[in-house]
Amino acid sequence: SLDESVTRILDALREEKIAQRTLVLFFSDNGGARHMRNDPLRGGKGTIWEGGHRVPCFIRWPKGNLGEPRDIDGLTQVQDILPTPLDLCQIKPKKTTAFDGISLASVLRGKKQVSEDRVLIINYSRMPGFSNYPSPHSQTQMRADQAAVLWKRWRLLEDRELYNLATDPMQTKNVIDQHPEVVAKMRKPLYEWW
Repeated sequence: SLDESVTRILDALREEKIAQRTLVLFFSDNGGARHMRNDPLRGGKGTIWEGGHRVPCFIRWPKGNLGEPRDIDGLTQVQDILPTPLDLCQIKPKKTTAFDGISLASVLRGKKQVSEDRVLIINYSRMPGFSNYPSPHSQTQMRADQAAVLWKRWRLLEDRELYNLATDPMQTKNVIDQHPEVVAKMRKPLYEWW
């Protein structure tokens, strides 16, 4: 169904003769459904595992000078979606606007890479069950120690588990005791953000 729908959209752009000059972005909501396999990622929607927040994002603009289709390395987030097309289309906001995300225009055009210093933090309330009402001890109350910190290929989860996606993409081996310097580097922006 998804493939058919995207095909219909692209066909309509071709029929209108605007496909080459139209910027098309496709991305999904956070993470894969919990009740389905999410291989090769661990976790699903509503979790801080990689499978709970990692999503596809495709950007197509034939006349936009984006180069050959390819994967983009580096940490990106949904907040990058607004500043990126504004920059690609050379649209300047009327007021000075501080965006939560960054423009990926020069990354998409192959002029630079996403900074390896970029750290992203994911923290959201866990969805309450039928008897889980908001209270200071409820899982629906956000806390710093429930966050996921993302830096390069490292993932610090709930300030107690550390995974290296380069060697452990399924997040099965907690290596927090082996890398105290990485943990310290990742904790600092977490508590500054909090």
